[in-house]
Amino acid sequence: ASDTEAETQRQKTALLYRNAAMAQFVTVLNASLLAFVNFRLHVSGGTAFAWWCAVAGIAAGRYLLARRFLAINPDAVATMTWRHRYIVTTALASAAWSVGAILFMWNAPDGARLFSALVLAGMVAGAVPILSPVPAAFRVFALPVIALVAVVILLQASSELHWAFGFATIAFLIAVLVSARYLHETLDVAIRLGLEQGSLVENIGRARDAAEAALV
Repeated sequence: ASDTEAETQRQKTALLYRNAAMAQFVTVLNASLLAFVNFRLHVSGGTAFAWWCAVAGIAAGRYLLARRFLAINPDAVATMTWRHRYIVTTALASAAWSVGAILFMWNAPDGARLFSALVLAGMVAGAVPILSPVPAAFRVFALPVIALVAVVILLQASSELHWAFGFATIAFLIAVLVSARYLHETLDVAIRLGLEQGSLVENIGRARDAAEAALV
């Protein structure tokens, strides 16, 4: 049972690293759009570029970390260290996007605020299938980003539309957390069933070999 649990956790951690290239490409692309649009609308070029550099640097580091993990293919025990590293780098990415929520939404025109909120929400929604294998990784990314978006909107709300937008953001956060938990449970069951099936096939093979040996 302990071996099955360890292998289950190893496979779930491995899922975090498999789509690193596409995930980080999308991250840099969204960061570029967010920085450029807000530069055009209301923030200085230096601020937008500095934020973009931080996000791109973290994304590059996460990509290199994933390549190293896939090259090493660690065993179940070592994988837990790699899981911790992934969660730490996810927290750094979350911090960078949370800073973006403040930089680009605070005292921003409604158009810029709406665009920024949509990009940030899109990043969190897109992270559901990538981070849900390890719920802690998804929570450490989603909670700070969307919570700050909601706080910025509600603190500066000056109309019913703003209030509705803020509360809709909170509802969105609850929805993605539930979705991520559901997907995690589905993946967990699928991995465990696969391991049990593999073990059953192996046991059947051994029993067959023993029976054939007994008949010789």
